[in-house]
Amino acid sequence: MNYVNKRRAGLLLWEWGMLVFIAASPLSVRAQYATEDAVISPSLFTVDSQSSGGYDPADILGVEVPGRTWLAASQLGLEGNSIDGLSFNKSPVADRPFALLFSVGREGKGGAQPDLELQSAGVLFNAADQASKNQAAGDEFVSLNLWNRFGNRLGAAINNNALVSNNFDEGGTDFGCMPPGSATQQFPVGTAQDNVTALASMADMLQWMSRGSAVRLYGSVSASKSGSLGPADIFVATLGQTPLVIQLYASADQIGLVPGDDIDALIVFDMDNNGTWNAGDQVLISLSPGSPTLKKNRMSPADVLSILCEKNSTRMTVLATAEELGLTREYNVDALELTVVEKSEAREFAKAVAIGRKLDGLDQIIRARATEPMQADDTPPMLLPADGTIPVK
Repeated sequence: MNYVNKRRAGLLLWEWGMLVFIAASPLSVRAQYATEDAVISPSLFTVDSQSSGGYDPADILGVEVPGRTWLAASQLGLEGNSIDGLSFNKSPVADRPFALLFSVGREGKGGAQPDLELQSAGVLFNAADQASKNQAAGDEFVSLNLWNRFGNRLGAAINNNALVSNNFDEGGTDFGCMPPGSATQQFPVGTAQDNVTALASMADMLQWMSRGSAVRLYGSVSASKSGSLGPADIFVATLGQTPLVIQLYASADQIGLVPGDDIDALIVFDMDNNGTWNAGDQVLISLSPGSPTLKKNRMSPADVLSILCEKNSTRMTVLATAEELGLTREYNVDALELTVVEKSEAREFAKAVAIGRKLDGLDQIIRARATEPMQADDTPPMLLPADGTIPVK
């Protein structure tokens, strides 16, 4: 199918007063080079203590949430901490192929230049481009490689990435992060950048709500004021409880990490959704620069690691290297999510997402295509899938 439907976010008020996103107000756009519909769910995210806006670095923010704050640090009892990893339970999509969504820190430069095929389609930006413009730290990128959760890369190798959410100025789908400008703008060296430090998909929460199951939010915090939590521990909170209670999901020791390690990005597969680390569970993480596990194993803070809980042991492997993400080893991947991609290579998916997100550089294409009449093979707009999957024709 050659059409991409962009779903703008509407708001649903959950019974305990938290705002969640559902899809509404579609915009149909013809994309002659896109082979599938592609939707990335609106994100929850955090920013670090050096970012603007006066937010606590443990405040959980939301794209298009009024006032931006979705869940305050005080509601989690984490005031003064820095949340540097967030995830809802991804077990419903554990057997599906996916692309990685990620953010990077302020320190990285270089890497793969924007993909030529994507450039010819009007998808102009990637991490190397945005880092060279001194505005990458508040962006979200999608890998052009696909994986399954066991570390098998699927399809042809495309060691690159593409911008799917800019830090600012993208018509409501950006993070509202500084510096204030579009993805096309060059900022001077030393320009203050807000840094997105965690990502979590709203669609995952809706999926668990629709099942009537416990909705669990997992995360990690820095060592600043974390009480009993260490920087390589993973916490869990069951949403809907009053008050919310932070509990330990997996300790550093349980997942094979050592003193000094700091989890910097997080995806959780809690296979029985019991909020306890046990056989079959898995996490995908990155580690902060300086973590001893990185030094010992000659890993990069831009590598994505897989930790699998087996019956009598824990197995750690590299799921995706910095190079496979189109990054240099000097980058720091400091936020992670995944998005299911079916029946297509990720390059085609990135085209569709970028068009749907109306990234700068595509405005003329969108204005031209949006006025075309709907064709017989178009699918009427639907609600955003509750399981975070990509609808494909």
